[in-house]
Amino acid sequence: MSESELKMELSTLVKQRGIIKGRLTRFEQYVKELTSLKDIPALKYKELELKTSKIQSLISEFEDIQNKIDILHSDPDEQIQEREMLENKFINLIAISQELLDNSGVKKETDHNDQFSSNYSSHKHSGIKLPTIKLPTFDGNYLKWLEFKDTFLSVVDSNLEIPHINKFHYLRSALEGSAAVVIKSIEFSAKNYKVAWDLLCQRFENKDILVNNHLTALFNIEPLKRESYKSLRFIVDHVMKHLRALETLGLPTNKWDILIIFMISSMLDLHTARKWQEHKSKSSELVLLTDFFDFLRNRADILETSYFNNTHSDKVPDHKHKTNTHSKSFVAAVDKKVNNNECLVCKEIHPLYLCDKFKGMTVDERLGEITKFNLCKNCFRSGHNAYQCRLKAMCRTCKKKHNTLVHVTQTENSEQPSTSSLPVSLSVVSSDQVLLSTALIQVVKDKKTYTARALLDTGSQSSFITESLKEKLGLVINPGGSVNVCGINNSNCSIKQSCNLKLKSRCNSFEIKVKCLVVPRITGILPNSLINTEYLKLPSNIELADPNYFFPSEVDILLGADVYWDIVGSNLIKLGNKNPVLQESKFGWLVSGPISTQQPTSQVYCNFTQEIKESLERFWTIDDLPVTKTYSVEEQLCENNFIENFSRLPNGRFAVTMPFKESPEEALGNSYYIAKKCF
Repeated sequence: MSESELKMELSTLVKQRGIIKGRLTRFEQYVKELTSLKDIPALKYKELELKTSKIQSLISEFEDIQNKIDILHSDPDEQIQEREMLENKFINLIAISQELLDNSGVKKETDHNDQFSSNYSSHKHSGIKLPTIKLPTFDGNYLKWLEFKDTFLSVVDSNLEIPHINKFHYLRSALEGSAAVVIKSIEFSAKNYKVAWDLLCQRFENKDILVNNHLTALFNIEPLKRESYKSLRFIVDHVMKHLRALETLGLPTNKWDILIIFMISSMLDLHTARKWQEHKSKSSELVLLTDFFDFLRNRADILETSYFNNTHSDKVPDHKHKTNTHSKSFVAAVDKKVNNNECLVCKEIHPLYLCDKFKGMTVDERLGEITKFNLCKNCFRSGHNAYQCRLKAMCRTCKKKHNTLVHVTQTENSEQPSTSSLPVSLSVVSSDQVLLSTALIQVVKDKKTYTARALLDTGSQSSFITESLKEKLGLVINPGGSVNVCGINNSNCSIKQSCNLKLKSRCNSFEIKVKCLVVPRITGILPNSLINTEYLKLPSNIELADPNYFFPSEVDILLGADVYWDIVGSNLIKLGNKNPVLQESKFGWLVSGPISTQQPTSQVYCNFTQEIKESLERFWTIDDLPVTKTYSVEEQLCENNFIENFSRLPNGRFAVTMPFKESPEEALGNSYYIAKKCF
């Protein structure tokens, strides 16, 4: 589909949504008028009940249109706001109307002109209030005609106690779209009710068209690409509904078993089709359609059970250390209203994706907040993950199912001010994760202390500090030339800055001075995912060097082998096979070693540098188009006028004077006297 066609389709969908908003606004005005009345007539309550049912049916239509807009629109955040605003408006109006109906005090007697009551006299004095039978709506869809006709005849038309003028009113309120146009020109009177009903039946009681529509619906079922319990149940319900309709129209559907089975089985996915062939081969007789439907229902039950078992196992990473508990849920009514729009980061009233504090974080910090509050990475809501998210919007950068605010750029650190090479990250898949030794330490600067997170690494000959921490502390750069650092794959990196630090322990009086090389970033977040520590039996009488070792966080300092052995002690505590080891140190007990996550996959990062910056720059130089813009004389005048005269208004908008080719005095000349004479 071309871009112009996409814009046209998006414009049509927005117009359809606007029509729904208009109907909702008119209903809102109608409800406000009712609430302003002191004494509401009983007929008004019946009108309100019918209008409320139509508004409730309008919600599904709005959901379908909004889902299509979410897919086509380039700004999903704007569409999320629009969706929430309209959904809240729907819910608010329906709640107000239901409260009015509940408090109406109008008795719905079973024997006085009530279309929603049962006309069986046995229930007349039983004291049991039967559920309300709502009138169906009909929009001209032939597939819904039989259902609408049977319901309307049984509830309204066959009820002799309802006056014809009321029946005509119920009929008009139940029709929509092309169906409403059929009787629109008929004068609203009691004697014209039969005329309107006969005209409607004459228009839609077309047996050939009804049969063709139901057969088309049967033969246009989409083939299944993969096995799904929802798809199998939809096929069973869809086929049975249309077969019953065709049977009502007088067709011998009870003799179509072989044809229907052949048609539906050819649309099944490969795995389900193979299971059906195995099931059918066990019987030497012809299989009936009821047997085929029983097979599909049983298959759907198995798939659903398997799906929810897998979902439950994903939520509980370690069953060995979980105790079976039985929980009960209670619902309590409170007067305090819970605001679902409260931001979890700054505690103000707005969605998370509009939070300035959240936007000001780095991508890693945002991911950490989302993991902390157990939110979906796509819509930033709780209760599901990105795979289960029903929001159709995707990342505008990579088109994958996550929000653009948490998109991790593969070349995020491609330009490093103090290095001459480009960092490259490699990852491998592993079922377990390895914890590295981290510690929270205090950095002393001008008799003030600052808390930083350090990584202890014996594989490094030097110590390092991030550029952001150096700028935060205002450390003085040591004089001297650049240092060439050699890493994995024999890749070289030139570091031009270094500084001196004074580190202090949080749990004792230990202090040490360290010389650190300054780099933009030491590594990614450690650990790379949240660790479940419920089953780790850590001793209660020790003080950890990093109390939050299990939570993904940035690393500010790397302490290499030049100071490592001055910090660590000789005592070890082993927690068992495939469990971390506790190492005594001056900063507290370090936690490091393998840890079983019981998750399908996790990532292990290995950061190194390669000398590819110059090659990329040559590639960009060759492929870049000329960026020099040549302006005409008039374009240059407009550009100069904007630069010289634009300003910012108090409301945030920009203002600029209109550019003229020549001054108004010269352009108009002596037209004043001519205009005055004409006047």
